[in-house]
Amino acid sequence: MTSEATLAIGQAAPRADGLGKATGASTFTADVLLPGALWAKALRSPHRHARIVRIDVSRAKAMPSVHVVLTGHNVQ
Repeated sequence: MTSEATLAIGQAAPRADGLGKATGASTFTADVLLPGALWAKALRSPHRHARIVRIDVSRAKAMPSVHVVLTGHNVQ
């Protein structure tokens, strides 16, 4: 009653993608740059459990490379 599953227990299993990752030859999602792609940035408060009274996004929206500014009011 021997199967492949029981033969692998306790033995190292080679990973098919291991060599490419270790040598840097693999292409990761972050390495792919598509034309017209947008980048996102999340800004978190440095204060834990702080109450957010208001968020002034006017300076961020005024920047030429900013396409949209999302706050909690936009995503609820």
